Amino acid sequence: MDLAKDSPDAKQELLERLLSGKRMTGRDEMDIKHILKTKEALDNIRNFIDKQQLTNSDTPKKSTVPNEDKKGIR
Repeated sequence: MDLAKDSPDAKQELLERLLSGKRMTGRDEMDIKHILKTKEALDNIRNFIDKQQLTNSDTPKKSTVPNEDKKGIR
């Protein structure tokens, strides 16, 4: 299964199933693909959150001091 080469979790699961001595079934393959899809979804969520944090850090923060932005205006 070439799909498992980039994911440590999927690679570990594949290795455990192969070393068990049992024949790989379609269910085994589906389980490993599910692990890969879950990992991909989590990576996408992490990337989205990282991008949101970057864009939020570029935005100037409003002052927490009351009327600070109105100094000098009377």
